[in-house]
Amino acid sequence: MICKVLPENKEIECQPGETLLAALHRGGVMPASPCGGKGVCGKCAVQVTKGRLPVSAEDARMFSPEALAKGFRLSCCAVLQEDITIRIETEERDLTQISAKLYGLDRIVSGSEADILAVDIGTTTIAFALYSGKDRQVRAIHTMSNHQRAFGADVISRIAAAGEGKAEELMQSVKADILEGIRVIGRRFILSGARLYITGNTTMEHLLLGYDTKGLGVFPFTPVSLETYECSWEQLFHNREYTMSVTVMPGFTTYVGADILAGVLSCSMLRQEKPSVLIDLGTNGEMALCAGGKLYVTSTAAGPAFEGGNISCGMAGIDGAISKVRYDGSAFCCETIGGGAPEGICGSGLVDAVAACVRHELIDETGLLDEDAFEDGLLLAVAADGREIRLTQQDIRQMQLAKSAVRAGMETLIKRAGLSHADIGTVYLAGGFGQYIDLDSAVEIGMFDADLKDKMTTAGNTALSGALYFAAASDGPSLAARAKAAAEEIDLSSDPDFGEGYMEYMMFGEDVF
Repeated sequence: MICKVLPENKEIECQPGETLLAALHRGGVMPASPCGGKGVCGKCAVQVTKGRLPVSAEDARMFSPEALAKGFRLSCCAVLQEDITIRIETEERDLTQISAKLYGLDRIVSGSEADILAVDIGTTTIAFALYSGKDRQVRAIHTMSNHQRAFGADVISRIAAAGEGKAEELMQSVKADILEGIRVIGRRFILSGARLYITGNTTMEHLLLGYDTKGLGVFPFTPVSLETYECSWEQLFHNREYTMSVTVMPGFTTYVGADILAGVLSCSMLRQEKPSVLIDLGTNGEMALCAGGKLYVTSTAAGPAFEGGNISCGMAGIDGAISKVRYDGSAFCCETIGGGAPEGICGSGLVDAVAACVRHELIDETGLLDEDAFEDGLLLAVAADGREIRLTQQDIRQMQLAKSAVRAGMETLIKRAGLSHADIGTVYLAGGFGQYIDLDSAVEIGMFDADLKDKMTTAGNTALSGALYFAAASDGPSLAARAKAAAEEIDLSSDPDFGEGYMEYMMFGEDVF
């Protein structure tokens, strides 16, 4: 049976019993599938324009009768019974718009004069920066989607997929993305003589290097290696398109990777007199606290809500995403990134929306919506195509899980370091989500304590800027080695304070905090 995919006019042969999503992946078409193909996120939807595809139970739960009549189906639950033609739109047109603010590069005062090409392999997006060692300036920044998202939104899903025989696909996917991103920059700048430095969380680096990820997913969570990996371009990519050397940065632990080590360098945490905290507001919720030359590191499963994942109308922080939300007592007022018509809601907009619900008592202290809105959610805005963008009960639950994990993780880290809020000098918020978040809203929903709000600063993509520091500064490698030696991992899974705090911070309302 043949599936024709529009608008590319690509034909993919589907094997008997194979889901449409699996066939699309095999054919090089990679729709998002944050839930890992479980039929609950709705992101792998396609529209059948010719032929028949039966309505599954998951389709009936996900789509309205009108959408079903128009041919919308979940590709992860669909098995072809005849030749069909489908239409599928990807997010690629938008993801290059995500900004990648770089922090701390002014501290690079000596070192290599070579051009540095840095890559941050994020779970959701991959960011690139070209830095001139001679001019001490960033010459280009590019950001694109990590196509591995087709195998799931988080590292646990990717590890599971690798264990199910998809490790090679995952490796080739990220290599293809890196190559494409470098080609984009290479169309504008000469890259001969440049050196490539790669950072990312431990799972992303393992998948890139072809390391066995089995040990990452089962106790005692043992990585193959956390050390610096060096090779030639040809050794890693198996082609001669470029001749640059390749360095993959070292990490701390299985779940606190090279991206956080890079962030520690970017924020110069080891050189500050007062204790400082780095929080990567992404899927993995990685954190580091530096005090008295000691580093305490940990991670907490925040989930993809901050990046628009597992949210009914969620999307990345790009043009068209609702990033600010207010409630005037009768209706929601929304602002989008870029100022255009709304297409969905990103993490910062979700925080604002939930905060507005708390402020106006549209939800109770447990996060439960009023019964009038429980079934359909609250209408936030209407997209240009007439689609309603709503805040659902499940969206609120996803945000509760994420904000509680971050708050409990940070509070536990501070406590284990023997500190109080008053001792903290700076809290660095890393990641694209942190660039748009309203701190008042974040405090109102209990993500952060009010005592820390004035100490917070958004630091952008500290993984990318830290990779540049590691590569270009004369003390980059030695400072990274010092950070690794100073690190102590705090295991939140067995920490009673984290478990207790996680339940407490799930609630809303000033009386709770």
